[in-house]
Amino acid sequence: ITLLTQYHWPGNVRQLENVVERVVILDRTGVIGPDMLPPEIAAQKAANPPEELSSLAEHERSYILHVLARCDDNRSKAARILGMDRSSLWRKLKEYGVEQADK
Repeated sequence: ITLLTQYHWPGNVRQLENVVERVVILDRTGVIGPDMLPPEIAAQKAANPPEELSSLAEHERSYILHVLARCDDNRSKAARILGMDRSSLWRKLKEYGVEQADK
């Protein structure tokens, strides 16, 4: 997490999304380590700042993106897994500034 939050993400959210999707797809252990990240991210020196607490909205956004990635961006399937209807998922994505093509 520290490596991901400290990286400057020149490709913005799309690059982050691609990295997360790749890691989720390649993960077979349930534990994601630096060795699974692209070399330019994994090679960073991780500073040890005090652990910051994140908001519920940040956790929700992260989990929604995780579920979408696991569902190959199939919004209907992701909405079912998340226990919400497709329009609610669409509103959440819009609220979090995540733009995706309709599927």
